[in-house]
Amino acid sequence: MTYKITSYPLAPFELGTGLNIIAISSAKFYFNFLASLQDDESELVISNKDKIILKSKAIRYIGDLGEVVDLAAMYAKEAVATVQKFISNEDLERLIKLENEASEIIDGVILNNVLPISLCREFDITRTLKSRKISISTPFFDSGYGKIQGIVDVIAEMGDSHLAIFTNVHQYLTSAEIDYLAENIRLQEVNVLFVERADYRFAVPEATISYYVDDDFIQFPV
Repeated sequence: MTYKITSYPLAPFELGTGLNIIAISSAKFYFNFLASLQDDESELVISNKDKIILKSKAIRYIGDLGEVVDLAAMYAKEAVATVQKFISNEDLERLIKLENEASEIIDGVILNNVLPISLCREFDITRTLKSRKISISTPFFDSGYGKIQGIVDVIAEMGDSHLAIFTNVHQYLTSAEIDYLAENIRLQEVNVLFVERADYRFAVPEATISYYVDDDFIQFPV
């Protein structure tokens, strides 16, 4: 999926599937840019095929590799939807039967104790699955490289087309590790953006779309 990020006074950043890198020289603009990416009310615009998308609907903001990432919470809805997709008619019939049995027990408790309580008997598969606290299996992160690769693997497995945004990656990874990541991200066809604070244009992998913004807000493709 292709994304376009437009942030005044810069020309739009055209991003594609795979690894994208935006490096910014000005510290002030860098932090303003990151804040704008997370604010649906900011003037920064994210679009796809000229259709504006809410930032909260377009991106997965991961941030700095030193921060804790709760993938289970991030993909809670998707985990339930994935399980629901694979439930057969036979599975559904069994779940309905079990749900009815549970409702009868609860109804009995209410009636026997003359409680002023009513019970909803309508079966809802999504509500039932949510009650089981279904979540994705969280990978173990043993390094900065492993953390990004683990998150990318989850994104690919979930079929997630959001733009995953990482920051300060060059402070944690070597150039060789970023090269490996770029190739893996390309092969898994996910959308990833590294936003970096940099004083100069550094070397980037061939399998990337990259930009450098200097202190005069002049934008260079790398």
